[in-house]
Parts: sequence; C-alpha cells; structure tokens
Amino acid sequence: MNNQNIVIAALARDCEDSLRANIPVIEELRTKFLWSQVVVVENDSIDGTKELLNEWKRKNSHSVHLYY
Repeated sequence: MNNQNIVIAALARDCEDSLRANIPVIEELRTKFLWSQVVVVENDSIDGTKELLNEWKRKNSHSVHLYY
C-alpha cells in the first residue's frame, strides 16, 4: 500500500454505461492509497447516471461525495 492520499474528481452527464465500467476501476485505484475521496459533479443527466451515482454513494457514504 502506498502511504499517500488522493482525491479523484469527475464531471458526469449521461454516462451511465461508462460509469458501470469505470466505478470498479476507480475503486481498485483507491485501494492503492492510504486515504481517498471521490468528488463527482453531476449535470442534469437523463439516463440512469444519477441513480447509479446514488447507489455508489450509499455503498461508500463517507468517501464518495456527489453534487448536483
């Protein structure tokens, strides 16, 4: 394990399919750091992006932060 910290920031709009592929990649990346946080700004998606992000946050309530 690395002894460094990381904050991962992202913008999201209508990217449900990409998120399904990339959330596991982000979660794997986070394991490489001592401490990590994820900040996502969602921008008026009309697909399932909001629901998927909310599900991710429910599973990681202290480390995934969503802004709408």
